[in-house]
Formats: sequence, structure tokens, C-alpha cells
Amino acid sequence: MKNGTILNGTYQILYPIASGGLGEIYLGYHMNLHKNLVIKKVKDKSAGIVNNRIEADILKGLHHTYLPQVYDFIQTDTGVFTVMDYISGHDLKYYLDQGYQFSEEQVMLWMKQLCQVLEYLHGREQPIIHCDIKPGNIMITEQGNICLIDFNISLDGENNKELVGLSSTYASPEQVKKAEYKLRYGTGDYVKMDGRTDIYSLGAVFYYVMSGISPNRKEGVILPLKELDHIYSEELANIVDKAMEKDPSRRFKSASKMLEALEHKERWSKRYLYLTKLGLVADVVAGCLGIVLICLMVLGYRGMKKDDFFQAYDTFMQQAVKWEDVLEEETAQEILTEGLRLLNHSDYKKQFSEYQKEKTDVLYEMSRASVAMEKYYQAEEFLEEVLLYRKNDPLVYRDLAIIQVYLQKMSQAETYMKKALALGLSEPDGMLIRAEIALKEKEYEKAWEFARKAASSDDLEILTRVSVILLEAGEELGKSEECIQFFDDMSKKYNGSWKYIWMRKEGELCLKVIENGKKEYLEQARSCLEELWTGGYAQLADLYNLATVYNTMDMLQEEKELLLEMEQKYPDEYEICIRLAYVCYRMENDRTKKINDYREAEQYYKKAVRICEQQNIVPENDPSILQMGEIISQLKKQGWLQE
Repeated sequence: MKNGTILNGTYQILYPIASGGLGEIYLGYHMNLHKNLVIKKVKDKSAGIVNNRIEADILKGLHHTYLPQVYDFIQTDTGVFTVMDYISGHDLKYYLDQGYQFSEEQVMLWMKQLCQVLEYLHGREQPIIHCDIKPGNIMITEQGNICLIDFNISLDGENNKELVGLSSTYASPEQVKKAEYKLRYGTGDYVKMDGRTDIYSLGAVFYYVMSGISPNRKEGVILPLKELDHIYSEELANIVDKAMEKDPSRRFKSASKMLEALEHKERWSKRYLYLTKLGLVADVVAGCLGIVLICLMVLGYRGMKKDDFFQAYDTFMQQAVKWEDVLEEETAQEILTEGLRLLNHSDYKKQFSEYQKEKTDVLYEMSRASVAMEKYYQAEEFLEEVLLYRKNDPLVYRDLAIIQVYLQKMSQAETYMKKALALGLSEPDGMLIRAEIALKEKEYEKAWEFARKAASSDDLEILTRVSVILLEAGEELGKSEECIQFFDDMSKKYNGSWKYIWMRKEGELCLKVIENGKKEYLEQARSCLEELWTGGYAQLADLYNLATVYNTMDMLQEEKELLLEMEQKYPDEYEICIRLAYVCYRMENDRTKKINDYREAEQYYKKAVRICEQQNIVPENDPSILQMGEIISQLKKQGWLQE
């Protein structure tokens, strides 16, 4: 639009001030009211997807302290325009780009104001979901308050269903999935969204405000704010983490619930949450208020209000998340036991019959736990019940297909796979099923190829299973080096804890090929294992592997320093001491002096034997101790050590 253009005989375009998303934004002037305005033009290519009348009705009907007033919504031959208040000041993005750091009081104020405006939008007769909450759409007024702008991609529940947010950094996982489905399959109707998608985006904005770290899930797993260094309280960090839960059911159920949490921040301390989870908050309160309140609480428990039911459900789901990354049999058994207890609890049965989503969530986690324990028939039973309520969920059919593979029911696996694909299952998911089938039928080449194609996914659950298939098929095909490259690619693609999971696999595989004579992988193994160590993600096995690499590369001083650090951290590990004995012996042999001092090697040998005896381990059963014992005996015979 040219500067000076008059719209509708009332609004004059002064000059452009921004462009992005679905519109171009101009500073305008109201020729009758003599005041500046913002005039936003919907881009020509997007004008066709905006329902002008509905948009006008929605926007012009909004009146809230923290929203700009919309004056007009007009259509001309040149485009569609929204006319609204001009908000003087800068957006939040401007301040973040300038490196501003805000006090906790300021952050709390803005979060509360956003919760209030979202409560207003979501609570309308036709709920409005903003769908594009990001720093650039949060204006900071000259009075220091917020103003939420840009509604051209809002959803109102019935209209504009195909519009999805474009800011993937702050968009909720379901919003991103909806966009992907729309792009890939032409429709995103399968993915349902509600006000909790805005709650996620609100949390993501303040995750960035408080940590300075981009909360983009596509770049890797997002570490909880409570695990990062920042100047804000643990209570506020816990509230933001709750808002950003990947599963919408685990977020605040509404903006009003989040506002309530902010107004009672003291309830979100680690200790308070811990006590609540254990049910001890009730005991503490009861101790203060006396026997009468205890009786009331017992009666309330027996009555089993909805809040009690949802608290029990939320606690279960939080517990289930703990083993999302690494499935261990012991933890899986806990999930299974707790899930069965919930579903069969007399006070919960009525609620589970009413809230089917919550019931299927519990059953789904129980099926995953059953798979981790290799109880495939049980997992199948749980998923078949889930299917009664989620008949159009391709992921349920995907998981059923994989379980059929484990049960050697290949024909049924194919049937479920076809159903999942017909319902819009992603291509990587489909390739994963094919890879599972091929691996079970020992068609390792096919399993390898299908798994490689499935690796194009950004879904970490898929990639975890892909890595297992590649390892098994790769070992049969002699493709360990290709597996190393895969894990190297994954470790470079992701950040956070997942980066180190892939790096650990890469280091372990490097050691395997080194044992087969390929010494050229020593440096790569060293690099992976050292990064695990310095990053604070190294497990004991990783440290032993790094010590082995140092030893193989004759980096004896580095090996000794590592082992000494390990000894401090793991004082009951006799193997650390026996390795120290060997490295001290080798270092002393390398010294260019006439008299060698092997007393330190002997000291660590004796300590290793002593630890074994304390733990009722027979030292002679370990060849490394036996061999070091022979070396010490020879050194004594040769006069290097005293008898």
C-alpha cells in the first residue's frame, strides 16, 4: 500500500511498520477522531482463508484492558484490513533482543495480565484461541502493562479451523502437529486444540524470558526451567514448567487455574509439591487446624470430588513421564501397579466412566509399561480397550501393529498398519512398523532400510525404537560404522539430555569397533565420552569406557586424573582402585630414572582387595586383581617393594 492511501474515506495509511505472519501492518490515522491507529492488511494469498464477517464480529466484540480496541474490519478491491488501537511502546521481543532482564515482580505481573486476557478470550460463548502468543505479539505499554495483539490467526472453535500458528518456537506440540498434518495430508482435523494451546505458548514465552533459551522442541528436548540457572524462584519456574507440559492434559486446565497458581505462588515450591504428592499436606494442615478439619478431610476424601480424581490422575501421569526417555522394568511395574489401582479404585470408577480421555490415557501408559516388561498380550489387551474410545487415532493402531509383531502375528500387524496409514499415520511411523516386521522376520537388510527412512522423524519415541532396530540389524549386517554415523548425526541434531543419550550410544559403538582393530575411531570415542563427562551426563560405565580409551591411547596422566575423580565419587568400586594400580605401575615404568617407586601401585592394589573383602567378594575371582597381585609379588622379589 502506498503512503497516503485513504481507506473507506476515514483511515489514511501513513507508513508501514511491520510485516509477518498473515499480514502487513501500517501506522494509520483516523481522519475523524484525529488519532493514530494500526491498520493491518491481510496478505493477498491469505485473504481467501479469512472469513471476513466472522472475523469482524469476533474482533469488534472484544473489550478488555489488555487487548487493543478494534474499530473496523473492511474489505476493498485491494485487500482485507483490520483497524485497531495504536499501542505506543515496544513489543516484548524488542526488549529481549536488547538483552533486558526483568525482575520476578515484573514477570509475575505480565503473566497474570496475560492469564486474565486469556481467561476472557477462552470464556466467551464462542471461545477464542489466540494461537500466536509470542514476544512479538505482546506489546509493553508506556505504563508497563501488556497488550496482546494480532488475532488474524485466532480460532473460535467453529470457524477458521484450518488456520494454525506459524511461530513454531512458541507453538504448542499439538499446534505444530496440526500444521504438519495440514501440510502433509491437507487437513488437520484429527488434532484437536483448545485454550491449553495458548497456555503452552504463554509458558514458552516466559521460559525464554527467564532463561534466555529458545523453547523450540524441534531443536531437541526442552529441559525443565527448574533445572536451568536463572534468577527466578523455584515456585515461578515450576508454574512455567506446568504450563509447558507436552501433553495438554498435564498443563493447567484453564487460564484461570494458571492465574490462581500465580496468585498462590507459595504452593508451587518443591517442598510443597512434594508433600502434596505424598498426601502429607493434608496431615500438616490437619495438625494445625485440629481434629475437626481431619474429619472433614476424611469425609471429603470419601466423597471423592472431581478435584481429587483429577489430582490422582495428574499424579499418575507425572509419574509415568519419568520413564518416558528410558524404560526400566522396575519403574514400568510401578506404573502398571498404580494404573491398575486407579482404574479399580471404587471412588474413581464413576469418574473414569465419565472422563473417557483420562481413562484411555491411563490405559495407554499401562500398555507402554507392559511392553517394557515384555508382557505383550497384556499390552494388547490394554490398547484394544483404548481403541474402543479412540477409533480414529492412528497412533493406537501403530502401537497395536508393533505389538502384533512381537507376538508373531504378522498378518494382524499388516492389518493394523494399513488402518493406521489410512487414518493419516505419518510416513516415519509407517516405516517404523515395517522395520519392526522385517527385523522380526530376520530380514535385516529390509529392517535397516525401513529404519533409516523412519529416522527422518522428529518424534523422539520413534527415534528411540529406530536406534534399537539399527543396532540389531547393523550388528547382523556388519554396519557398525554406519550406526556410529547415525548416532553422531542424532547427537548433533538434538540438545539437552537426548544429545547425550545418542552420544553415549556413539561412544559405546566406537569402542566395539576399536576392539575389532579399527583404532581410527579412538579419537571419536574419546570426544564423545569426554563430552558426556564434562557435560555432567556420564554414567559409571561411560567413565570406565573413557578410562579404557585413555589407556589405549597411552594418555596415562589423563587416565589417572579421571580414575582419581571416579574414586572420590564411587569409593566402593574396587575396579577403580585396581585400574589405578595398573596405571600407576605403567607410569612408573615409563619414568627415566634409575629407581622406580611402585608404592602407589601397591597402595591401590591393597585398597582394591580390602574393598572386595568388605563386600564379600573373592578377590581371586577377578583376573585383573590376580594379575596385579602377581606383578606386586615380582616387584617385591626384585627388591622394588618391601616384603
